[in-house]
Amino acid sequence: MPGPSRIEACKQDDGDSSLISYKSGYSHGCSDAKITNPDNRYINQPGRGANYHTLEFMRGFNDGFEKCSDGNNTPSNTKGTFKVIVEVANQLPRDISGGITVSINHGPENIVKSAYGVYFPGGEITSKTFTFNSSDVPVGTEFEVNIDYGDDYNQYKFSENSPEKRPEVVQFVIR
Repeated sequence: MPGPSRIEACKQDDGDSSLISYKSGYSHGCSDAKITNPDNRYINQPGRGANYHTLEFMRGFNDGFEKCSDGNNTPSNTKGTFKVIVEVANQLPRDISGGITVSINHGPENIVKSAYGVYFPGGEITSKTFTFNSSDVPVGTEFEVNIDYGDDYNQYKFSENSPEKRPEVVQFVIR
């Protein structure tokens, strides 16, 4: 008798909700890796993007996409784009709005992309993806991510484009 299908395996409850989310994300990422047209991928469908999933789901998705890519459909950092995924977990009981800025250290001037009026629902995780031309962000290039929210609150983190061929994920927590 064959084992459970991938969908049934995702639905099995082994008591660890983060593991279930990771496995589900991994399965979706692996499936998306086999779809050559990005518009047809699960993650790019309305209501299914990174904003609609947990951090664990997105970690699984990115890992599944990377592991199941066949070389012709590799993750975004090798196909002409460099992506920074900013995930903000608002642990406050109230909703907050603010902005996110990603600044790439690129001479002679930095490359900056911003999103203003970002809604951070209380008790939820918000995710925004920023896409850059990979020729502007070679491996080892430093970048800064800054979030502003509420009345004059600010957090920032520095990172760099790693040699791994997948989006860079930068996480913040609002407390």
